[in-house]
Amino acid sequence: RGSMATGRLQLFYFPFAGRAGAIRMALATRPSLEWDDVHVTGDQWRAVKESGAHHEKLGARFDQLPTLRTPDGAWVTQSHAIEHYVGRLTSLYPTDPWLQAKCDEVIGAVENEWAMLRPAVHEADPERKAAIRKKMAEEDIPRWLGSMQTLLNESSGPWFLGDEMTVADLVMAVRTEYWTKGILDGVPSTVVDAFPRLKEHMEAVHNVPSIKAFREHNTHMVPFSG
Repeated sequence: RGSMATGRLQLFYFPFAGRAGAIRMALATRPSLEWDDVHVTGDQWRAVKESGAHHEKLGARFDQLPTLRTPDGAWVTQSHAIEHYVGRLTSLYPTDPWLQAKCDEVIGAVENEWAMLRPAVHEADPERKAAIRKKMAEEDIPRWLGSMQTLLNESSGPWFLGDEMTVADLVMAVRTEYWTKGILDGVPSTVVDAFPRLKEHMEAVHNVPSIKAFREHNTHMVPFSG
């Protein structure tokens, strides 16, 4: 357990959605929860890692963010573990074993997309990177989006698990939004246009009143002081 209890949940991550977008939205659905959205800049992350203090100050025992500090000072690492924990705190993670499996199925499928993204980001050779991104734009991402839309279409309701929104919906909405913004050079924002159900799903998540308010006015954000 950590030694810096604050009486509030504290989520530590960079100032963009990434691996923490779904966690932030889940926390935002429960106004009674006291929590801080602690933004760590890239320079701060590099500095705290170089000093060797990232384990103590950020709970980053695996040299990664996000991390979550509980009100009693305990740390949780790994985004999916945090999603599950926060999902339980906010009633966004199912209690039924079958529905838990279906929720995890969506989250696991999104992890496959993250794995596809890594070489497109980290490849050093410009020609190879361009070729990877071209294949992603024309084959990999459309195929993955199609599989996710099929999974959503199999649901009996507007969400992946029917009539109840879960953390799986938040996880997927983050990734749909990422691809609609054209952030990755070489993969156009129009890549999602062929999958209207996914865009509707993303918009439904964003229009949940508590999530909409959070996205418009992030009152939980605090800077990392180091």
